[in-house]
Amino acid sequence: MPKEASTDHEPARAAVVATRIAALRLGAGFLQGLALSWLYRAASAHVWPADTPYLFQPLLLTLFIVPLLFITGLGYLRTRQLLLWLSAATAVLVLLALYGHWRAGASSAPAIPAWSGGQFLLTLLTTACAGMFVAQALVLAGACRGKQRRLLADYCSYFDASWKLAIQVAASAVFALAFWLLLVLGGQLLKLVNIEFLQRLTGLSWFNIPAFTAAFGCALHVTDVRPGIVRGIRSLALSLLAWLLPMVALIVVGFLLCLPWTGLTPLWATGHASLVLIGVASALLLLINAAYQDGDMDTRLPLLMRVCVRAAALCLPPLVAIAAHALFLRVRQYGWTTDRIALACCVLMLALHAAGYAYGAMRARGMREIAQVNVFCAFVFLGLLLALLSPLADPARLAVASQVARLEAGKVEPERFDFAYLRTHGARFGVAALEALSHREGSAKAARIRQRAESALQGPCCGAQAGSAKSGKFDVAANLHLLPEGASLPASFLAQNWAALPSAALLPQCLTRTDASCDAFLIDVNGDGKPEVLLLGTRHNTGSGVLAEAADGRWRLAFTLPSQAAGCKALRDALAAGDFSLQSSAWRNLEALGSRIPLKAFDADEEFRCPDPVK
Repeated sequence: MPKEASTDHEPARAAVVATRIAALRLGAGFLQGLALSWLYRAASAHVWPADTPYLFQPLLLTLFIVPLLFITGLGYLRTRQLLLWLSAATAVLVLLALYGHWRAGASSAPAIPAWSGGQFLLTLLTTACAGMFVAQALVLAGACRGKQRRLLADYCSYFDASWKLAIQVAASAVFALAFWLLLVLGGQLLKLVNIEFLQRLTGLSWFNIPAFTAAFGCALHVTDVRPGIVRGIRSLALSLLAWLLPMVALIVVGFLLCLPWTGLTPLWATGHASLVLIGVASALLLLINAAYQDGDMDTRLPLLMRVCVRAAALCLPPLVAIAAHALFLRVRQYGWTTDRIALACCVLMLALHAAGYAYGAMRARGMREIAQVNVFCAFVFLGLLLALLSPLADPARLAVASQVARLEAGKVEPERFDFAYLRTHGARFGVAALEALSHREGSAKAARIRQRAESALQGPCCGAQAGSAKSGKFDVAANLHLLPEGASLPASFLAQNWAALPSAALLPQCLTRTDASCDAFLIDVNGDGKPEVLLLGTRHNTGSGVLAEAADGRWRLAFTLPSQAAGCKALRDALAAGDFSLQSSAWRNLEALGSRIPLKAFDADEEFRCPDPVK
């Protein structure tokens, strides 16, 4: 009887647990959105914690990734296991983020803005997501071992966990995007009857970011409790991909058979042979695994597919070998760069797969080696990623050492050496190398090196594009044409370092680039008795906006104008002639040329069309 009573209560207990897990997942997604919204608003206003990068970047990385690990691990890992795993993941992410900002620093070189490490932060964010995806799949598969006393789970568990997680993330992203787009569409619908509440709400970061992450967390839960949906999508996707393998295998076999007659010279002439070969080898790996799935290939696949799998596996080693040789030739000629180091890591991973797959193809065991190779390479991938994102094998450090060694060995003359590369792609290691080179004394060659190193230290930093403002050397006034004639811009406006602002990407280009220009107008837009500066780009797509002086004396971007405003000669002439009016509101809008021209406060969505010139 006790057994029967216990059995009767099992469905109710399971329902309670499922409801609790659903609430936790939805709550985690919502709280993640609130935290990310807080970080976004802090970054936009350049206030704490965004003004403290050693705090902001670890927060951003952990709040972006760790809640997703919690949501997908909930219900599969015991509480203690989940807490240990989340703690370990958080520690790794925090250390990587701290190192990421440290590597972007410099000593006596021109000041590097707090966001100068943004490019590396984006790279860190994407690579950390990839690494944590693999790690999460391994952890979830390991949790399926139950009480089995084995170090590793069986391959079926790894296969199920990884593909389920991939499909969950992809489907949830589509659902969350559709959810947000439908909210925007609903806002537009209500606006037709002068109800603008929803439209304004969807333009606010504190609403749309939590709404998106909550929808994402909800979708992760739905796909988790409906495993049949995931299995169906996985089966369909892998089956379709598998039937692409015969075509690709035939093309690759034909390519390899042509090489004895064509030679490798045409490949080297392209300059990007290694990229193409790496792409083809990666596609072959994906298609082979789509056909292999969780193993048992001999009983599940038709003869044609089994032959194609083995042929594709045997094609991998020559493809990877040619790619490695192409990369070696470039390195021998030009040395290591960060991009070539990344390509070398890709070649290494492909070589490990290729060797294992080819070995399995030559054995009559259904290519069971694929399973062992995939699991082994997953752990190698995680180790390699940690090395690249840490001081162990930082690509910037290795690239700088390689390039400086080539210069010191005389393999390249100072006139042909790319000193700017050390400044823009070498992070703090490149700056340190340039500082050392700028103190060279002795021969005439040392003087040439010193002169070019000093020039590079004053150049654009952190991967700035051509034409970007040089730190501390940019004359903004040269880019501005003040109308009407005779007026003058505030000295504080001209002296400000615009490139250092966190909103630099949103500014009119004339404030941050030497190859752009603007017409400037002094207009009291907000009616406080002190004029703001309205900048109108002289060419299309160069940006326009209103800059206002804050209480601390620093100028900030207050509003942007519609993209059509830049390069609009009719609007320029109307503003110069004073033929406009300011509509009364908290922040006024321009009215000129018979049109209402909204000052876009980042979330406005009204359009302005520049009228055709009168002929």
